[in-house]
Amino acid sequence: MTRLEQTVKDKEHLKVLGIFNLIFGIIGIFLSCFFLIYFFLGYAFYNGSDSSFQDTSERNMAAWIFMVIGGIPFVLGEVISLASIFSGVMLLRLKNRMFSCIVAFSQFIIIPFGTTLGAFSVAVLFRDSVQELYLQIDTQQPQPAKPKKPAHPEIDEPQIGDIEKVYENELKLKSSTKTQF
Repeated sequence: MTRLEQTVKDKEHLKVLGIFNLIFGIIGIFLSCFFLIYFFLGYAFYNGSDSSFQDTSERNMAAWIFMVIGGIPFVLGEVISLASIFSGVMLLRLKNRMFSCIVAFSQFIIIPFGTTLGAFSVAVLFRDSVQELYLQIDTQQPQPAKPKKPAHPEIDEPQIGDIEKVYENELKLKSSTKTQF
């Protein structure tokens, strides 16, 4: 495979990775909200007056267990999902390879889809040709912006407050657009 073909293949893989990271992150934001059920159930235990517990310390302990069981996975899921969205955007722009590698390793704890996406991400991001591609992009000098060409090169661009030139240019435009029959 030639170097150009490999670069095209790498860019396609990075684009697919970026899209999958965006999808994974958006779905993850919504799915991690289900852990809030446990959190609010624990909160209700803590503030409620349930008579099934003889001692309030037992009730408080159960409440804290539910709040921790719901709160930690919710926060962890939200952080990984937001990081996956940001990583997806960076992959599509071919920037911040190291951040995308860190996010790929953090996705391993979300079984099975995060593990699959993380393994594919690690396999692509640690490929030598992808590392060279990122180095090429990082070392390129930004190109200066080219000045805009006027729509009609025969007419000078007027400056702000130059009413006479604007009027002259309008007359030139009208005379040049008239058709003769």
